[in-house]
Amino acid sequence: MRIRQRLFRFVTVVTVGAMVASGVAVTPARAATSDFSLSVTAAALGVDTVTLISVVSSVNAADVRDGLSLDQAAKRQVAEMGGDTSRWVDVDLTATVSTDGTLTITVPGAEVQTTTSWYAQVISTMVGLIVGYGLRAGCIASLTATGVGSALVPLICTPVGAATGTFTQALVQGAFDGKTNTPEFWTNTLIKVVFAAVGAYTWEKWVSPWSKNVAPDQLKKIATAVKGFSTKVAAFFGALAGNTIAAIGDLMNGIATRLPAQVGLFDADPPATGPLPCDS
Repeated sequence: MRIRQRLFRFVTVVTVGAMVASGVAVTPARAATSDFSLSVTAAALGVDTVTLISVVSSVNAADVRDGLSLDQAAKRQVAEMGGDTSRWVDVDLTATVSTDGTLTITVPGAEVQTTTSWYAQVISTMVGLIVGYGLRAGCIASLTATGVGSALVPLICTPVGAATGTFTQALVQGAFDGKTNTPEFWTNTLIKVVFAAVGAYTWEKWVSPWSKNVAPDQLKKIATAVKGFSTKVAAFFGALAGNTIAAIGDLMNGIATRLPAQVGLFDADPPATGPLPCDS
């Protein structure tokens, strides 16, 4: 937990610092009068419909058991990963997957606001949820296909989804704050965040091979889907907001391209953790 908190505090510090430095206020194109939603198909996320439905249904059921809304659960996840929730905007988010595999995250029109602080936080949360759902489903499908036992898969892929979703939320919020950095920086940050979430043994045995051999192609598809959100975002919140999301899509594609090589470099010199079970 301390490792995760340090990593996300680092992301938070550079993000907030960039926000203070930029200090740019954005005037939206128009006031929103209808629901704001982001939709993407399972195919566009690089996963199958059945697995995506299973993941979203599982998350929704867990939220009901815990007495939490989707927004509250997302906020708790970010906090547990050590992320910054000081600017969190509380909204009544819903996540659904249709029978044809279309995932939709929705904010009711009555709650939609067009201030920069509102839409930057809410869109960051929505995109983070979508990426987390997608990569969790991709992890499940991939590991299941390689013969990993059904009892182990959730223990591996649930933290992968949480880590990648929370990372994405910070990445998008940083972009809205005016934060810029290289794809290499963000790729290394993503690797460290996922490593901290799953632990050294799980990383070495399952997640590292998946990150090098499977996840990059899926992440490229997700990057294209995220970039596609730019048109909807611009229609609601203005061209600058739409351009920011388009840039995030391009950045995510750069992360995906660099992921195999940078995972290899990370594995060649991993954090000291002591002997692992797989070393014996």
